[in-house]
Amino acid sequence: MIVPIALLLAGSQPMSSPFDDPPLKSVQLTPLTRGYEPGKLLTLAVKITLKSGWHTYWINPGDSGMPPKLNWTLPTGWRVKSVVWPAPHRITADGIVSFGYEDEVLAKAELMTSTNPLEEAKIGLELSALVCQQQCLPASTSAVVTISATESPQVDGEEVKALEAVHYPQPLKSSTPINVQWGKEALLSFSYENSSATQFEFYPSAAGVLNHEKTVTKTTHSGTQWGLHLAISSYLDSKPKRLTGVLVPLDDKGKRMDVSFLIDAPIK
Repeated sequence: MIVPIALLLAGSQPMSSPFDDPPLKSVQLTPLTRGYEPGKLLTLAVKITLKSGWHTYWINPGDSGMPPKLNWTLPTGWRVKSVVWPAPHRITADGIVSFGYEDEVLAKAELMTSTNPLEEAKIGLELSALVCQQQCLPASTSAVVTISATESPQVDGEEVKALEAVHYPQPLKSSTPINVQWGKEALLSFSYENSSATQFEFYPSAAGVLNHEKTVTKTTHSGTQWGLHLAISSYLDSKPKRLTGVLVPLDDKGKRMDVSFLIDAPIK
């Protein structure tokens, strides 16, 4: 059921569920500006809230699960330019490794608006996801938000701060070309100048390319030059043309650093 909330912020109510307290609690849409400028990009925060202890999945769910599906309802002439997800986490259960998020996740959506100004532009989202704890359940929920055209949209500072705190993956500024050599393993080579990093996690964005249980088998570095040996999936039939994914540096205690990087490199 779509539940409109006055003007800018809309929450949601889960659709039918056998649970009195459903594990997929809500999805919320929040524009980063009060009003939008016709013909320009509009950024929305997409907050998915789960019941404590439950998890859902990234675009590559790993060895089990399914990626979330976002079904948008937009005004005529509008389109979704991109949806950016935070770096996922490894979730291990009974020896099965999945990639996803526990309790909540804050994604970022960019919509290209039309040049036609609207007094009430209604944006709808239906989320379908698999949510898991001891068992896995398909679930869905929806939200709607209404926003008005204006020549000078005002930034919502609180929402901007919330998104800035997430540290979405950014392109890696490597001083040397990012290379991927393909053999019995894949060797990902790059430069990274933060001396606090001692190792890395890598999350492939495509399923079935790398071994999810033990993705990084070996890490080498000399100065700012790094090499990650990546285990290739035994189910892969042919060498892909590119390696894409998210790179997460870890400190000397194995803790994630507050950055992550997009990798998109040709395979040699």
